[in-house]
Amino acid sequence: MVEYDHTSVPGIMYISMTEEKINSITDDVKNDIADLDKMAKYEFVLPEGPQTFAVGDEIVPIYTVMKNGSPTPVDIDIVPLDKKMVKYINGKLTALTEGITKIRLQLRTLPDIYREAEIEIGVPQQFIAYIKGNDSIKLDRMATYELVSSDELDRVSFSVDTDTLVTIQRVEGSKCVIHANGKNKLGSFVLTAEYGGKIYTKTIKVVPLW
Repeated sequence: MVEYDHTSVPGIMYISMTEEKINSITDDVKNDIADLDKMAKYEFVLPEGPQTFAVGDEIVPIYTVMKNGSPTPVDIDIVPLDKKMVKYINGKLTALTEGITKIRLQLRTLPDIYREAEIEIGVPQQFIAYIKGNDSIKLDRMATYELVSSDELDRVSFSVDTDTLVTIQRVEGSKCVIHANGKNKLGSFVLTAEYGGKIYTKTIKVVPLW
């Protein structure tokens, strides 16, 4: 904020500057939240396609909550959107009848952060999976990635589309450990997991240490 003083001394203009208390770029004035850009960013990662269950099954979806680009353990609530098809019985979310419906996965402490997942009831279980892991790796650091599924997995094949940004250090069952280069080479690469004749990919960035 800038204020001008035209009256104190003839011929001289004094300028008084004070720091604006509200930053219109980083503050959410409407919701009274300061430094919005510094708040944690959450998202849900789900496999592509509906998750399948038999009538009478407990609904236990597979998912990962990401916080600022990294998987994080956090409490969630699962809300059925059609209680004629799915509802809680004795504390367990249970599939009641055949068909397709949706459930809502939401953070327990931040229920406005959620994602809806499609589920299909009464069909043979279909294999679905996705790669779990950080969205980025810092230079000369290692990170573990895993092909996640509702089934137990073994002998997953992993590969990357580069030999300059990263290398795969080792593979253990459904997991692999990736090491980022220490030569200041930045960029993105694609990690591919192959299992049961199906391909799953994740784009990952190599970023600076700071």
